[in-house]
Amino acid sequence: MIAWLIAQATTTSAPAVTEMTAMGWVFMITSITSVTILVSFCYFKVLTRPSTVEHMHAPLDIDTRDQGT
Repeated sequence: MIAWLIAQATTTSAPAVTEMTAMGWVFMITSITSVTILVSFCYFKVLTRPSTVEHMHAPLDIDTRDQGT
């Protein structure tokens, strides 16, 4: 069995060259464009996020009541 597989692998010719169909091109371009737009949107949202200092809503004086213990 293994000898037959090796013989088949060494005697096969080069694969036939086929061209992509129009629907193949449309699908590929649509896929690449969609992924590029999604990645760009995500990078934009992450990199333009306001800093956390501007969103602090906690009071400055928090009474933890642990000074007497």
